[in-house]
Amino acid sequence: MSYYKNVLEYFEENVRNNPDKLLCVDQNSSYTYKKGQEKACRIASVVLDRCKDKGSVAILLDQSADEFICMLGVIYAADYYTILDSNSPVDRLKLIVDKLSPICLISDEKHKEKAKEIYDGPLICLEETDKQDISVELLKELHRKSIDSDPAYVLFTSGSTGVPKGTVVSHRSIISYVMSVNETFNFDENTVFGNQTPFYFSMSVLDVFCTIIAGATLVVIPRLYFTFVGKLITYLNDNKVNTIYWVPSAYRIVSRFDVLNKTKALYLRNIMFAGEPMPARVLNYWMDNLGEECIYANLYGPTETTDTCTYWIADRRLKDDESVPIGIPFNNCDILVLDEHNNSSNKGELCVRGSFVAFGYFDEQDKTDKAFTLNPLNTKYREYIYRTGDIVEYNQYGELIYLSRKDYQIKHTGYRIELGEIETILSAYEPIDACVCLYDDQKDEIIMVYSGKEVTMDDMNKYFDEKLLQYMRPQSVVYLENMPINANGKIDRSLLNKMYVKGTYNE
Repeated sequence: MSYYKNVLEYFEENVRNNPDKLLCVDQNSSYTYKKGQEKACRIASVVLDRCKDKGSVAILLDQSADEFICMLGVIYAADYYTILDSNSPVDRLKLIVDKLSPICLISDEKHKEKAKEIYDGPLICLEETDKQDISVELLKELHRKSIDSDPAYVLFTSGSTGVPKGTVVSHRSIISYVMSVNETFNFDENTVFGNQTPFYFSMSVLDVFCTIIAGATLVVIPRLYFTFVGKLITYLNDNKVNTIYWVPSAYRIVSRFDVLNKTKALYLRNIMFAGEPMPARVLNYWMDNLGEECIYANLYGPTETTDTCTYWIADRRLKDDESVPIGIPFNNCDILVLDEHNNSSNKGELCVRGSFVAFGYFDEQDKTDKAFTLNPLNTKYREYIYRTGDIVEYNQYGELIYLSRKDYQIKHTGYRIELGEIETILSAYEPIDACVCLYDDQKDEIIMVYSGKEVTMDDMNKYFDEKLLQYMRPQSVVYLENMPINANGKIDRSLLNKMYVKGTYNE
């Protein structure tokens, strides 16, 4: 495969080679590669008609095949997109839009009124773009002038403060990342991705751009199927999905209801996960039910490294109370493990260098300077690294193990403790479906919040006695019928802190 400067060049090669191949499908609509290109170019032509300046374009739609095509359309216009969560409150959306100052906003009739509430600039309704003539020559000229360091998107995340910040990612970073991922997992035109993660969440980058570059197909899974899971596997079978890349919370739902014993997954071959720690017990459920001929892979990385930077392909069976490794770096990506004195170490903060690393945060120079710093191990020339804030260590196999967030490292009864380590041990307990450990610094108290089968304190204490050192035992245990889940499908740790922590830790 040739190296191109822009993701569209890969896309157009696939249009030429397989114009009638299915590109993207949801419950209501679908696009072939050729029809998707035509629709994207019409959207781009409307943007060019309405906007004299170049810059960011906000997209406010439901997760769908149309939203996928809109992202392509913005890139065709030589602008960069930001996906807005259509279910987010108006106040949060306004924070993002005010920070972004987009040149226009693309929405549809369903969300037009909400779009007007958050933005008073040029508004493009998706329905009207079908009538637009394609500005062929202008699009060609814009593409000729493009370079690989042009931004492709700005993805906003809340971070630990709840204030949105936008990560700016270039075509170069996307291409470098996707080429490495495709090489590792052999994605090609026969790959069919079952997309669970919203397009405003960095995990969708793999689904979207591996599809575009490899000439694959993307199937958008209705969100409802992760609440009422009876139809989930049937939907995957109907669309011949063979590759899924979901957050562990989605895998937990399937295991909790034992869905794979009720409906067989006929086509799944690649089972991949990222976004939060995967309990080994849940991974073992999937391996037991799908068999060892499938590939099971744990991917790790933050938004600031395009999507992920390390991976572990399961090559052995893990005990239920083991940590699932985050593995080794992808090709063309390097990691550093630095201690508190910025020395290379077996245990410390994971830092990333290479072209996967984003430009920084949109209009946030102070935050950029704190997270994207000069490499302390290289004093010969200016080289930037991204500091993830995650604490890791190497195991006996030379694989990285995720321990905890730097923020989640506490000092309790004189001991330095990783809350993530406690969570891994507790998540192996059969009645527990999901578990989060919090720390109240005013009470010097570890709080365990869990869902699953409610357990008596006598039984819980027996498990603590067997598995935990005395100073790691939670002092308070809270049972929830269901864990709160944030918009990205992960456990909402921030909300749990607000609910149960009285001190100032992690606020």
